[in-house]
Amino acid sequence: MISAEQVVQAAQAALDAESLYIVEVKVAPGNIISVVVDADGPVGIDACIALSRHIEGQLDREQEDFELSVLSSGIGQPLLLARQYAKRVGRQLEVLRTDGQKLQGELIDVTPDGVGLRYTAREAVEGKKRKQEVVHETRIPFADIKRAHEVVPFR
Repeated sequence: MISAEQVVQAAQAALDAESLYIVEVKVAPGNIISVVVDADGPVGIDACIALSRHIEGQLDREQEDFELSVLSSGIGQPLLLARQYAKRVGRQLEVLRTDGQKLQGELIDVTPDGVGLRYTAREAVEGKKRKQEVVHETRIPFADIKRAHEVVPFR
């Protein structure tokens, strides 16, 4: 069976040339290989095709048969690497913290330690009869993020 490390090694030269980076490699039984890539800018279909062809050229089909899919990380896909957050500054994220708290808001900044998130919550405000929307900003360390993904607001 082909290993994920073999796929990463096969992809390395093409990644350097295209400014892409690997987010995740999965190898399922039957050598069904899935490679998810991202970049600091947009990832085009041509880059995915070129990377797929490069990997196929590096792996020997006569030694082991395989099925290969190369795709870009998109909306709804989980953010698995700290590097993925930088190009999403200003966009809406849904973050599930390790303590179970779920927040949805605007990603306002990214540091090596974590992210800044601006979100709105309905809260009781002194002197008001009804709950009001209050804007909060919070820092979330990467260690406290269980899962995060970009969301598209429909308002």
